[in-house]
Amino acid sequence: GKAPRRPQPPVCPQYAPVLDRAIERLDWTLPAQALANKVRALAPKPGSFCEFRGKRLKIFRAAAVSGSALSGRAVLQGKRLLVGTGEGLLELAEVQPEGKKISIVRDFINGYHIQEEEVFL
Repeated sequence: GKAPRRPQPPVCPQYAPVLDRAIERLDWTLPAQALANKVRALAPKPGSFCEFRGKRLKIFRAAAVSGSALSGRAVLQGKRLLVGTGEGLLELAEVQPEGKKISIVRDFINGYHIQEEEVFL
């Protein structure tokens, strides 16, 4: 490229902080956009997760969409799985149930027979 090269000042090099495992858990009281950003930032490793039916569910792709539901409650729209957040809905696209392979949400819905209003913690 043609961008001018500038060395980093030697007096203030900074290192990225160590990621704490606690940041991986999704807090459904936060706005959907913040959760979508978190999923994108942590994917694929270390990843973000929530609890579903007592087991860890890793989330690899998600997007914020408008709408409302109780925080952590499932909303089904055809083959779409949305989860209520503090502000808006989070549409899950790619997930990995504990001990299973990564799958698209349509397969997750069919395999686990997800019901409306199920709880994600």
